[in-house]
Amino acid sequence: MLIEHRGERPTVPDSAYVAPNAVVCGDVRLGEDARVLFGAVVTAEGGPVDIGESTIVMEQAVVRGRERHSTSISDHVIVGPHAHVNGATVEDAAFLATGSSVFMGARVGAGAEVRINGVVQVNTHLPAEGLVPIGWVAVGDPAEVLPPGDHERIWSIQRELDFPGTAFGLPRAPARELLPAATARYAETFGRHRENRVLGGDPGFERFSSETRWERAVGYSRAVRAGWLVFVAGTTATGEDGVLVGEGDAYAQTRHALVNVEAALRQAGAVSPTSCRPGSTFGTSPAGRRSVAPTPRSSARSGR
Repeated sequence: MLIEHRGERPTVPDSAYVAPNAVVCGDVRLGEDARVLFGAVVTAEGGPVDIGESTIVMEQAVVRGRERHSTSISDHVIVGPHAHVNGATVEDAAFLATGSSVFMGARVGAGAEVRINGVVQVNTHLPAEGLVPIGWVAVGDPAEVLPPGDHERIWSIQRELDFPGTAFGLPRAPARELLPAATARYAETFGRHRENRVLGGDPGFERFSSETRWERAVGYSRAVRAGWLVFVAGTTATGEDGVLVGEGDAYAQTRHALVNVEAALRQAGAVSPTSCRPGSTFGTSPAGRRSVAPTPRSSARSGR
């Protein structure tokens, strides 16, 4: 599934493959012969994601670009099942095994290996040909590779790498103080997905709106394109500010509702508004029936 996010669309060459239930969202660029397999998520959350030639993102992996930390994965890299690359750089021919994690600001050098459930901490540099054994932790620049039981040594290095500042843009604080601010920032960032658009391709289905503030607030879609058809329903006479237009004037309200319909249809790529199935106008007051009756109906077929 390809998704437009904040006006940015993925770039997927013909030689690349994205599985039907994988998600590639926003400013993501796939290289030639790249593969994003079933259930994987590659998403640009304010920062771009570049994936190189013949790089394989395997099942259920997550690759994320951050606002202050873009993600770059070079050529011939394997990102294993359930692996996590978050705002990091991975150089040529590196291997990230099942369940491995590479955090913000980290760099994994060419030919390096992060084995099953291995971790490369924030702002850590694992050099070319470096190795993180199964379940071990790489921390620091240059990286020191430590067993997970060596918590005191890991923490003595990790503390200076500023995870809260790198991940959340916040100073270190106790969890009860840090997490409310961190989750508020995440809620704002991830809430931007309410305005996403699913792009074409199987199953050939896209949702559109006329972009009023009211629609954006509730996530409502006025138009749905399925193949060559555009379906429009539930349109009201609300303006950009979400306020009803022409209060007490049924004719003005109907006209404005049709303006909203037209905006949604145009966004969906519709043409020829006279080639349409008739719609219905519903009023709450019998007094408005006479003024509404002459109003032309509007809908259209998609020009795609």
